Amino acid sequence: MNKSEWVYAYEQLLESAFDLRLYDCRTLGGIERPISTKSDLHCQFTNGGIDVAVKNLTQLEKEEVDVLAFSVGGTIAWKACLQGLKIKNLYAISATRLRHESKKPSCNTRLYYGSLDNYVPAFEWFKQHCMTPTIFKNKYHELYTELDCIQRICGDINRNNEL
Repeated sequence: MNKSEWVYAYEQLLESAFDLRLYDCRTLGGIERPISTKSDLHCQFTNGGIDVAVKNLTQLEKEEVDVLAFSVGGTIAWKACLQGLKIKNLYAISATRLRHESKKPSCNTRLYYGSLDNYVPAFEWFKQHCMTPTIFKNKYHELYTELDCIQRICGDINRNNEL
């Protein structure tokens, strides 16, 4: 799948059960475009972009929401919940930087990682937060762009929504 087609796969699998609103983390964080390297993007997020995105997201969403977030979006949603965003269910896929978080949000949280993802928090971090992630064997950080993973994640979300 190309760089944006994977988003449409999530939309197709979730639109019948949810009122979907899409947010781009770069836009929420005031990240300048174009970004020449992943390192530049990382620096912009860690040097204030995450905090700006958290503030903007909490201002945009006033009612309780379910959140499906990818990569740095998972960290943004996590922090937004800690700062008052009303999240019922947080589904964070390949969330980066969570390993630096010491507080857990009060919402129902499900974390998904690839076993080969460099950003997976250590086992002790999960244990400390009383969390058990879903780990996809032999998958890397961008597992969220792969159709088999998309179908499994959306299946989990739809089943949870029926409860």
